[in-house]
Amino acid sequence: MNVVLSSGRLTADPRISTSGDLMIARYSLALDRPVRKDAPEGTRTADFPNYVVFGKGAEFAEKYLRKGMKIIVQGHLQTSVYQKDDGTNIYSTDVIVERQEFADGKRAEDGQGNAATAPAPAPQQYAQQAPQQYGQYAQPAPQQRPAPQNATPAWMNIAPDAEDNVPFA
Repeated sequence: MNVVLSSGRLTADPRISTSGDLMIARYSLALDRPVRKDAPEGTRTADFPNYVVFGKGAEFAEKYLRKGMKIIVQGHLQTSVYQKDDGTNIYSTDVIVERQEFADGKRAEDGQGNAATAPAPAPQQYAQQAPQQYGQYAQPAPQQRPAPQNATPAWMNIAPDAEDNVPFA
């Protein structure tokens, strides 16, 4: 089974390119490694895998993803080999993105270009930000049910003489 599930912060804005009519976005995430028990206090390490997303997902990445944002990505690994002009082989391993989602609140700049985290909005607010044309990347807002007219649940409306008609007593 070839499944990758990652949660991390974008190391830079997505790099956008096209191949014919197909838009391609490439980015990398900083993924924290688990802290080793024998590591000195405050020591943290990370990995920086590369991600590739195509089509509508690439359009979404171009429009909404920015450096420092925390996202969750689902996809699969793909290895590639190509030859440089001098004949040396270049090997790469990328995560091909099938799904990408926001993982933290809206981010705002503090006027100096620094991202400041705002409280996470309710899930339906994300759906309002992303247009429906992005398919699986935008979730529709949940439907609100109207408040019931009668505050008493139907199962509690018991006739006063109901005890007299109970077959087991």
